[in-house]
Amino acid sequence: MNPERFSPSRRQFLKQKAAGFGYLAFQSLLTSQALTESNNKPLLPRASHFEPLAHRVIFLNMDGGPSAHETFYPKPGGSFSKFHTYGQSGLAMSEWFPHLSKHADKLCMLHGMYCDSPDHINAAIQLHCGKHLSSRPSMGSWVTYGLGNENQNLPGFIIINPSSKGAGSKLYGNAFIPAIYAGTPIGASLKLSDAENSLLNRQVQKALLRRVQQRNLRSLETRSHDSHLNGLLNSYELAFKMQSELPELLDVLREPQSILKAYGVGKRKTDSFARQCLAARRLCESGVRFIEISHGNWDHHSSIAKLIPERCAEIDQPIAALLQDLSMRGLLQDTLVLWGGEFGRTKTELDKKDGGSGHNNKGYTMWLAGGGVKGGFSFGQTDEEGWEAVEGRVHTHDLHATILHLLGLDHERLTYRFAGRDFRLTDVNGSVVTDIIA
Repeated sequence: MNPERFSPSRRQFLKQKAAGFGYLAFQSLLTSQALTESNNKPLLPRASHFEPLAHRVIFLNMDGGPSAHETFYPKPGGSFSKFHTYGQSGLAMSEWFPHLSKHADKLCMLHGMYCDSPDHINAAIQLHCGKHLSSRPSMGSWVTYGLGNENQNLPGFIIINPSSKGAGSKLYGNAFIPAIYAGTPIGASLKLSDAENSLLNRQVQKALLRRVQQRNLRSLETRSHDSHLNGLLNSYELAFKMQSELPELLDVLREPQSILKAYGVGKRKTDSFARQCLAARRLCESGVRFIEISHGNWDHHSSIAKLIPERCAEIDQPIAALLQDLSMRGLLQDTLVLWGGEFGRTKTELDKKDGGSGHNNKGYTMWLAGGGVKGGFSFGQTDEEGWEAVEGRVHTHDLHATILHLLGLDHERLTYRFAGRDFRLTDVNGSVVTDIIA
Protein backbone atom coordinates (compact mmCIF):
# COMPACT_ATOMS: atom_id res chain seq x y z
CA MET A 1 0.00 0.00 0.00
CA ASN A 2 1.41 3.36 -1.05
CA PRO A 3 1.01 6.06 1.67
CA GLU A 4 1.71 8.76 -0.95
CA ARG A 5 -1.87 8.46 -2.19
CA PHE A 6 -3.16 10.36 0.86
CA SER A 7 -4.05 14.02 0.26
CA PRO A 8 -1.58 16.67 1.52
CA SER A 9 -4.03 17.75 4.25
CA ARG A 10 -4.48 14.16 5.43
CA ARG A 11 -0.73 13.61 5.46
CA GLN A 12 -0.27 16.82 7.47
CA PHE A 13 -2.83 15.65 10.04
CA LEU A 14 -1.10 12.30 10.40
CA LYS A 15 2.29 14.00 10.60
CA GLN A 16 1.10 16.16 13.49
CA LYS A 17 -0.38 13.10 15.17
CA ALA A 18 2.99 11.35 14.93
CA ALA A 19 4.99 14.41 16.07
CA GLY A 20 7.68 13.53 18.54
CA PHE A 21 7.94 9.93 17.40
CA GLY A 22 10.27 10.46 14.43
CA TYR A 23 10.15 9.84 10.71
CA LEU A 24 9.83 6.04 10.94
CA ALA A 25 6.81 6.35 13.21
CA PHE A 26 5.24 8.77 10.75
CA GLN A 27 5.74 6.39 7.82
CA SER A 28 4.42 3.48 9.90
CA LEU A 29 1.30 5.46 10.77
CA LEU A 30 0.72 6.31 7.11
CA THR A 31 1.02 2.65 6.16
CA SER A 32 -1.31 1.62 8.98
CA GLN A 33 -3.93 4.12 7.85
CA ALA A 34 -3.62 2.90 4.25
CA LEU A 35 -4.03 -0.73 5.29
CA THR A 36 -7.07 0.16 7.38
CA GLU A 37 -8.63 1.86 4.37
CA SER A 38 -7.86 -1.18 2.24
CA ASN A 39 -9.52 -3.48 4.77
CA ASN A 40 -12.60 -1.27 4.90
CA LYS A 41 -12.75 -1.07 1.10
CA PRO A 42 -11.21 -4.36 -0.08
CA LEU A 43 -12.06 -3.81 -3.75
CA LEU A 44 -10.05 -0.61 -4.08
CA PRO A 45 -7.59 -0.89 -7.00
CA ARG A 46 -4.16 -2.04 -5.83
CA ALA A 47 -0.74 -1.71 -7.38
CA SER A 48 0.55 -4.73 -9.26
CA HIS A 49 3.97 -6.22 -8.52
CA PHE A 50 5.34 -4.86 -11.79
CA GLU A 51 4.11 -3.08 -14.91
CA PRO A 52 1.16 -5.08 -16.32
CA LEU A 53 0.39 -5.79 -19.95
CA ALA A 54 -3.25 -6.64 -19.17
CA HIS A 55 -5.65 -5.01 -16.74
CA ARG A 56 -8.58 -7.42 -16.93
CA VAL A 57 -9.56 -10.91 -18.11
CA ILE A 58 -12.46 -12.38 -20.08
CA PHE A 59 -12.49 -16.18 -19.79
CA LEU A 60 -14.61 -18.04 -22.35
CA ASN A 61 -15.01 -21.42 -20.67
CA MET A 62 -16.08 -24.24 -22.99
CA ASP A 63 -17.57 -26.64 -20.46
CA GLY A 64 -17.10 -30.31 -21.30
CA GLY A 65 -13.77 -30.35 -23.13
CA PRO A 66 -13.79 -29.21 -26.79
CA SER A 67 -11.98 -31.25 -29.41
CA ALA A 68 -8.88 -29.52 -30.77
CA HIS A 69 -8.98 -31.79 -33.81
CA GLU A 70 -12.31 -30.36 -34.91
CA THR A 71 -11.61 -26.72 -34.03
CA PHE A 72 -8.05 -25.35 -33.98
CA TYR A 73 -5.51 -28.18 -34.36
CA PRO A 74 -5.97 -30.64 -37.26
CA LYS A 75 -4.53 -34.15 -37.18
CA PRO A 76 -4.30 -36.28 -40.35
CA GLY A 77 -7.12 -38.79 -40.56
CA GLY A 78 -8.80 -37.53 -37.40
CA SER A 79 -11.27 -34.78 -38.20
CA PHE A 80 -14.66 -34.37 -39.85
CA SER A 81 -13.92 -30.69 -40.30
CA LYS A 82 -11.91 -29.21 -43.12
CA PHE A 83 -9.11 -26.90 -42.04
CA HIS A 84 -7.65 -23.89 -43.82
CA THR A 85 -4.99 -21.34 -43.00
CA TYR A 86 -6.03 -17.78 -42.23
CA GLY A 87 -4.55 -14.33 -41.85
CA GLN A 88 -1.02 -13.18 -42.55
CA SER A 89 0.14 -15.65 -39.92
CA GLY A 90 -1.37 -18.64 -41.72
CA LEU A 91 -2.97 -19.96 -38.57
CA ALA A 92 -4.86 -23.24 -39.08
CA MET A 93 -8.53 -23.17 -38.12
CA SER A 94 -11.64 -25.22 -38.83
CA GLU A 95 -14.05 -24.15 -41.54
CA TRP A 96 -16.67 -24.19 -38.78
CA PHE A 97 -15.34 -20.78 -37.62
CA PRO A 98 -16.03 -18.52 -40.64
CA HIS A 99 -16.25 -15.39 -38.45
CA LEU A 100 -13.51 -16.06 -35.91
CA SER A 101 -11.07 -17.08 -38.66
CA LYS A 102 -11.05 -13.42 -39.77
CA HIS A 103 -9.32 -12.65 -36.47
CA ALA A 104 -6.65 -15.35 -36.77
CA ASP A 105 -3.87 -12.79 -36.43
CA LYS A 106 -5.16 -11.87 -32.96
CA LEU A 107 -5.04 -15.43 -31.59
CA CYS A 108 -2.24 -17.12 -29.67
CA MET A 109 -2.72 -20.88 -29.83
CA LEU A 110 -1.46 -23.12 -27.03
CA HIS A 111 -1.33 -26.60 -28.57
CA GLY A 112 0.69 -28.21 -25.78
CA MET A 113 -1.74 -27.85 -22.87
CA TYR A 114 -2.02 -30.63 -20.28
CA CYS A 115 -3.49 -31.11 -16.80
CA ASP A 116 -3.59 -33.78 -14.10
CA SER A 117 -6.99 -35.46 -14.45
CA PRO A 118 -9.19 -36.86 -17.25
CA ASP A 119 -12.23 -36.48 -15.00
CA HIS A 120 -14.51 -33.53 -15.81
CA ILE A 121 -15.03 -32.31 -12.26
CA ASN A 122 -11.41 -32.59 -11.13
CA ALA A 123 -10.06 -31.04 -14.34
CA ALA A 124 -12.59 -28.19 -14.19
CA ILE A 125 -11.67 -27.44 -10.58
CA GLN A 126 -7.97 -27.45 -11.44
CA LEU A 127 -8.52 -25.12 -14.40
CA HIS A 128 -10.42 -22.69 -12.22
CA CYS A 129 -8.69 -23.11 -8.86
CA GLY A 130 -5.25 -24.58 -9.55
CA LYS A 131 -5.74 -27.61 -7.31
CA HIS A 132 -8.51 -30.18 -7.50
CA LEU A 133 -7.92 -32.13 -4.29
CA SER A 134 -9.24 -29.54 -1.85
CA SER A 135 -11.22 -26.31 -1.73
CA ARG A 136 -9.15 -23.43 -3.10
CA PRO A 137 -9.95 -19.88 -4.24
CA SER A 138 -10.81 -19.60 -7.92
CA MET A 139 -8.65 -17.81 -10.48
CA GLY A 140 -11.05 -14.87 -10.66
CA SER A 141 -11.00 -14.56 -6.88
CA TRP A 142 -7.20 -14.55 -6.79
CA VAL A 143 -7.00 -11.87 -9.49
CA THR A 144 -9.50 -9.64 -7.70
CA TYR A 145 -7.79 -10.22 -4.36
CA GLY A 146 -4.48 -9.21 -5.94
CA LEU A 147 -5.61 -6.17 -7.90
CA GLY A 148 -8.95 -5.00 -6.51
CA ASN A 149 -11.51 -3.61 -8.92
CA GLU A 150 -11.71 -0.48 -11.08
CA ASN A 151 -15.39 0.12 -10.27
CA GLN A 152 -16.42 0.21 -6.60
CA ASN A 153 -20.11 -0.23 -7.46
CA LEU A 154 -19.58 -3.58 -9.17
CA PRO A 155 -18.11 -6.96 -8.16
CA GLY A 156 -14.54 -7.60 -9.23
CA PHE A 157 -15.40 -11.08 -10.51
CA ILE A 158 -18.58 -11.96 -12.41
CA ILE A 159 -19.41 -15.35 -13.93
CA ILE A 160 -22.18 -15.59 -16.53
CA ASN A 161 -24.09 -18.83 -17.04
CA PRO A 162 -22.08 -20.87 -14.51
CA SER A 163 -22.07 -24.64 -14.90
CA SER A 164 -25.01 -26.17 -13.05
CA LYS A 165 -23.48 -29.61 -12.67
CA GLY A 166 -20.46 -31.20 -11.09
CA ALA A 167 -18.15 -28.77 -9.35
CA GLY A 168 -20.73 -25.98 -9.24
CA SER A 169 -19.87 -22.97 -7.09
CA LYS A 170 -16.35 -24.26 -6.38
CA LEU A 171 -15.41 -22.93 -9.82
CA TYR A 172 -16.03 -19.34 -8.76
CA GLY A 173 -15.77 -19.55 -4.99
CA ASN A 174 -13.45 -17.69 -2.65
CA ALA A 175 -12.69 -20.68 -0.36
CA PHE A 176 -10.63 -19.26 2.53
CA ILE A 177 -9.94 -15.75 1.24
CA PRO A 178 -12.51 -13.01 2.12
CA ALA A 179 -15.99 -13.52 0.70
CA ILE A 180 -15.93 -10.18 -1.14
CA TYR A 181 -13.63 -11.80 -3.73
CA ALA A 182 -16.03 -14.62 -4.63
CA GLY A 183 -17.52 -14.63 -8.11
CA THR A 184 -20.99 -13.17 -8.57
CA PRO A 185 -23.04 -15.67 -10.62
CA ILE A 186 -25.47 -14.41 -13.27
CA GLY A 187 -27.76 -16.73 -15.23
CA ALA A 188 -27.74 -17.17 -18.99
CA SER A 189 -30.74 -14.84 -19.28
CA LEU A 190 -28.68 -12.00 -17.73
CA LYS A 191 -31.48 -11.34 -15.26
CA LEU A 192 -30.60 -10.59 -11.64
CA SER A 193 -32.85 -12.29 -9.11
CA ASP A 194 -33.98 -10.16 -6.17
CA ALA A 195 -32.47 -7.01 -7.68
CA GLU A 196 -35.52 -4.99 -6.72
CA ASN A 197 -37.51 -4.80 -3.47
CA SER A 198 -41.19 -4.16 -4.12
CA LEU A 199 -41.87 -3.42 -0.44
CA LEU A 200 -39.13 -0.90 0.33
CA ASN A 201 -37.89 2.05 -1.71
CA ARG A 202 -34.18 2.74 -2.12
CA GLN A 203 -33.99 5.35 0.66
CA VAL A 204 -35.60 3.01 3.20
CA GLN A 205 -33.34 0.15 2.07
CA LYS A 206 -30.29 2.37 2.54
CA ALA A 207 -31.36 3.35 6.07
CA LEU A 208 -32.09 -0.28 6.94
CA LEU A 209 -28.74 -1.41 5.57
CA ARG A 210 -26.95 1.29 7.56
CA ARG A 211 -28.58 0.14 10.80
CA VAL A 212 -27.83 -3.52 10.12
CA GLN A 213 -24.23 -2.70 9.20
CA GLN A 214 -23.79 -0.73 12.44
CA ARG A 215 -24.84 -3.78 14.44
CA ASN A 216 -22.63 -6.02 12.36
CA LEU A 217 -19.65 -3.73 12.88
CA ARG A 218 -20.16 -3.89 16.63
CA SER A 219 -20.11 -7.66 16.32
CA LEU A 220 -16.94 -7.43 14.25
CA GLU A 221 -15.18 -5.53 17.06
CA THR A 222 -15.11 -8.74 19.09
CA ARG A 223 -14.25 -10.85 16.03
CA SER A 224 -11.66 -8.64 14.38
CA HIS A 225 -9.80 -11.56 12.81
CA ASP A 226 -12.90 -13.06 11.19
CA SER A 227 -12.17 -12.32 7.52
CA HIS A 228 -15.33 -14.07 6.38
CA LEU A 229 -17.54 -11.83 8.50
CA ASN A 230 -15.67 -8.79 7.26
CA GLY A 231 -16.12 -10.00 3.69
CA LEU A 232 -19.81 -10.57 4.30
CA LEU A 233 -20.29 -7.02 5.56
CA ASN A 234 -18.55 -5.65 2.48
CA SER A 235 -20.69 -7.84 0.25
CA TYR A 236 -23.88 -6.36 1.75
CA GLU A 237 -22.64 -2.88 0.90
CA LEU A 238 -21.65 -3.95 -2.61
CA ALA A 239 -24.98 -5.69 -3.22
CA PHE A 240 -26.82 -2.47 -2.45
CA LYS A 241 -24.65 -0.52 -4.90
CA MET A 242 -25.13 -3.17 -7.58
CA GLN A 243 -28.90 -2.76 -7.57
CA SER A 244 -28.78 0.35 -9.71
CA GLU A 245 -25.70 -0.17 -11.90
CA LEU A 246 -25.51 -3.88 -12.74
CA PRO A 247 -29.04 -4.41 -14.20
CA GLU A 248 -28.44 -1.51 -16.57
CA LEU A 249 -25.13 -2.96 -17.74
CA LEU A 250 -26.72 -6.35 -18.36
CA ASP A 251 -29.44 -4.79 -20.50
CA VAL A 252 -27.58 -5.34 -23.76
CA LEU A 253 -30.53 -4.18 -25.86
CA ARG A 254 -29.44 -0.64 -25.02
CA GLU A 255 -26.69 -1.14 -27.61
CA PRO A 256 -27.07 0.21 -31.19
CA GLN A 257 -28.72 -2.15 -33.65
CA SER A 258 -25.46 -2.44 -35.61
CA ILE A 259 -23.70 -3.85 -32.53
CA LEU A 260 -26.52 -6.30 -31.76
CA LYS A 261 -26.40 -7.53 -35.35
CA ALA A 262 -22.62 -7.91 -35.29
CA TYR A 263 -22.78 -10.16 -32.20
CA GLY A 264 -25.70 -12.22 -33.53
CA VAL A 265 -28.32 -11.05 -31.03
CA GLY A 266 -31.74 -12.12 -32.28
CA LYS A 267 -30.48 -15.07 -34.36
CA ARG A 268 -31.70 -18.45 -33.12
CA LYS A 269 -28.32 -20.17 -32.89
CA THR A 270 -26.29 -17.28 -31.53
CA ASP A 271 -28.70 -15.15 -29.49
CA SER A 272 -27.97 -16.47 -26.00
CA PHE A 273 -24.16 -16.54 -26.22
CA ALA A 274 -24.16 -13.28 -28.21
CA ARG A 275 -25.94 -11.49 -25.36
CA GLN A 276 -23.47 -12.93 -22.87
CA CYS A 277 -20.43 -11.85 -24.90
CA LEU A 278 -21.89 -8.38 -25.33
CA ALA A 279 -22.56 -8.20 -21.59
CA ALA A 280 -18.94 -9.21 -21.00
CA ARG A 281 -17.75 -6.29 -23.12
CA ARG A 282 -20.03 -3.88 -21.25
CA LEU A 283 -18.80 -5.18 -17.88
CA CYS A 284 -15.20 -5.03 -19.05
CA GLU A 285 -15.65 -1.46 -20.23
CA SER A 286 -17.24 -0.54 -16.88
CA GLY A 287 -14.26 -1.69 -14.82
CA VAL A 288 -14.94 -5.31 -13.83
CA ARG A 289 -11.63 -7.08 -13.34
CA PHE A 290 -12.47 -10.70 -14.21
CA ILE A 291 -15.42 -11.94 -16.30
CA GLU A 292 -16.14 -15.56 -17.14
CA ILE A 293 -18.74 -16.89 -19.57
CA SER A 294 -19.47 -20.61 -19.50
CA HIS A 295 -20.73 -22.32 -22.66
CA GLY A 296 -21.79 -25.95 -22.19
CA ASN A 297 -22.30 -29.21 -24.06
CA TRP A 298 -18.76 -29.78 -25.36
CA ASP A 299 -18.55 -33.35 -24.03
CA HIS A 300 -18.82 -35.19 -27.36
CA HIS A 301 -18.29 -38.92 -27.07
CA SER A 302 -20.39 -39.50 -30.20
CA SER A 303 -22.18 -37.71 -33.06
CA ILE A 304 -19.25 -35.34 -33.53
CA ALA A 305 -20.05 -34.65 -37.18
CA LYS A 306 -23.44 -33.30 -36.12
CA LEU A 307 -22.88 -31.76 -32.67
CA ILE A 308 -19.56 -29.90 -32.89
CA PRO A 309 -20.62 -27.79 -35.91
CA GLU A 310 -23.68 -26.78 -33.87
CA ARG A 311 -21.56 -25.75 -30.88
CA CYS A 312 -19.16 -23.85 -33.14
CA ALA A 313 -22.05 -22.02 -34.81
CA GLU A 314 -23.29 -20.88 -31.38
CA ILE A 315 -19.99 -19.24 -30.40
CA ASP A 316 -18.27 -18.28 -33.67
CA GLN A 317 -19.98 -14.99 -34.51
CA PRO A 318 -20.30 -13.75 -30.89
CA ILE A 319 -16.61 -14.33 -30.08
CA ALA A 320 -15.49 -12.75 -33.35
CA ALA A 321 -17.66 -9.72 -32.61
CA LEU A 322 -16.30 -9.52 -29.06
CA LEU A 323 -12.70 -9.42 -30.31
CA GLN A 324 -13.58 -6.84 -32.94
CA ASP A 325 -15.55 -4.72 -30.47
CA LEU A 326 -12.77 -4.77 -27.88
CA SER A 327 -10.23 -3.91 -30.55
CA MET A 328 -12.25 -1.01 -31.97
CA ARG A 329 -12.69 0.46 -28.47
CA GLY A 330 -8.99 0.18 -27.64
CA LEU A 331 -9.67 -2.42 -24.95
CA LEU A 332 -8.18 -5.56 -26.48
CA GLN A 333 -4.61 -4.41 -25.99
CA ASP A 334 -5.01 -4.57 -22.19
CA THR A 335 -7.81 -7.15 -21.94
CA LEU A 336 -6.69 -10.78 -21.89
CA VAL A 337 -9.20 -13.13 -23.55
CA LEU A 338 -8.87 -16.86 -22.73
CA TRP A 339 -10.73 -19.64 -24.59
CA GLY A 340 -10.80 -23.33 -23.72
CA GLY A 341 -12.20 -26.12 -21.58
CA GLU A 342 -11.07 -28.31 -18.71
CA PHE A 343 -9.24 -30.67 -21.11
CA GLY A 344 -9.41 -31.89 -24.70
CA ARG A 345 -10.38 -35.02 -26.62
CA THR A 346 -8.71 -38.01 -28.15
CA LYS A 347 -8.42 -38.03 -31.93
CA THR A 348 -11.83 -38.41 -33.58
CA GLU A 349 -12.77 -42.01 -34.38
CA LEU A 350 -13.96 -41.60 -37.95
CA ASP A 351 -15.01 -45.24 -38.28
CA LYS A 352 -17.79 -44.72 -35.74
CA LYS A 353 -21.11 -43.42 -37.01
CA ASP A 354 -20.83 -39.61 -36.92
CA GLY A 355 -17.58 -40.00 -34.97
CA GLY A 356 -16.63 -40.22 -31.31
CA SER A 357 -13.85 -39.24 -28.94
CA GLY A 358 -12.78 -39.71 -25.34
CA HIS A 359 -11.34 -37.45 -22.67
CA ASN A 360 -7.73 -36.33 -23.07
CA ASN A 361 -5.89 -34.39 -20.38
CA LYS A 362 -2.42 -35.07 -21.80
CA GLY A 363 -2.48 -32.83 -24.85
CA TYR A 364 -5.08 -30.26 -25.92
CA THR A 365 -5.52 -26.70 -27.18
CA MET A 366 -6.52 -23.40 -25.61
CA TRP A 367 -6.01 -19.92 -27.00
CA LEU A 368 -5.39 -16.40 -25.75
CA ALA A 369 -5.88 -13.01 -27.39
CA GLY A 370 -4.99 -9.42 -26.49
CA GLY A 371 -3.49 -8.48 -23.13
CA GLY A 372 0.15 -8.68 -24.15
CA VAL A 373 0.31 -12.05 -25.96
CA LYS A 374 1.59 -12.67 -29.48
CA GLY A 375 -1.13 -12.66 -32.13
CA GLY A 376 -1.22 -15.11 -35.04
CA PHE A 377 1.07 -17.39 -33.08
CA SER A 378 1.12 -21.14 -32.42
CA PHE A 379 3.02 -22.56 -29.49
CA GLY A 380 3.51 -26.23 -28.66
CA GLN A 381 2.36 -29.40 -30.31
CA THR A 382 1.16 -32.93 -29.57
CA ASP A 383 2.33 -36.24 -31.03
CA GLU A 384 1.01 -37.56 -34.36
CA GLU A 385 -2.08 -39.05 -32.74
CA GLY A 386 -2.85 -35.89 -30.81
CA TRP A 387 -2.62 -37.85 -27.61
CA GLU A 388 0.17 -36.15 -25.64
CA ALA A 389 1.88 -32.78 -25.63
CA VAL A 390 5.49 -33.23 -26.76
CA GLU A 391 6.71 -29.67 -27.39
CA GLY A 392 5.90 -26.37 -25.77
CA ARG A 393 4.17 -28.16 -22.92
CA VAL A 394 2.00 -25.87 -20.79
CA HIS A 395 0.52 -27.22 -17.58
CA THR A 396 -2.48 -25.55 -15.96
CA HIS A 397 -0.10 -24.13 -13.33
CA ASP A 398 1.98 -22.56 -16.13
CA LEU A 399 -1.15 -21.07 -17.69
CA HIS A 400 -2.12 -19.52 -14.35
CA ALA A 401 1.39 -18.21 -13.74
CA THR A 402 1.37 -16.61 -17.21
CA ILE A 403 -2.07 -15.01 -16.77
CA LEU A 404 -0.99 -13.50 -13.45
CA HIS A 405 2.28 -12.32 -15.00
CA LEU A 406 0.44 -10.54 -17.80
CA LEU A 407 -1.64 -8.81 -15.10
CA GLY A 408 1.55 -7.65 -13.40
CA LEU A 409 1.40 -10.22 -10.59
CA ASP A 410 4.18 -12.58 -9.54
CA HIS A 411 2.45 -15.92 -8.97
CA GLU A 412 4.94 -16.78 -6.21
CA ARG A 413 4.25 -13.52 -4.34
CA LEU A 414 0.46 -13.51 -4.65
CA THR A 415 -0.26 -15.52 -1.51
CA TYR A 416 -2.80 -15.80 1.29
CA ARG A 417 -1.93 -17.21 4.70
CA PHE A 418 -4.37 -19.86 5.90
CA ALA A 419 -4.07 -22.78 8.32
CA GLY A 420 -0.43 -21.98 9.02
CA ARG A 421 0.87 -21.79 5.45
CA ASP A 422 0.94 -19.45 2.48
CA PHE A 423 -1.33 -20.58 -0.35
CA ARG A 424 -1.20 -19.43 -3.95
CA LEU A 425 -3.08 -20.12 -7.19
CA THR A 426 -0.18 -22.14 -8.65
CA ASP A 427 0.32 -24.19 -5.45
CA VAL A 428 4.09 -24.98 -5.46
CA ASN A 429 4.54 -25.16 -9.22
CA GLY A 430 4.15 -23.11 -12.37
CA SER A 431 6.41 -21.21 -14.75
CA VAL A 432 5.61 -18.17 -16.89
CA VAL A 433 5.44 -19.08 -20.61
CA THR A 434 7.59 -16.19 -21.81
CA ASP A 435 7.61 -17.44 -25.42
CA ILE A 436 4.02 -16.29 -25.99
CA ILE A 437 4.44 -12.77 -24.55
CA ALA A 438 4.63 -10.03 -27.16
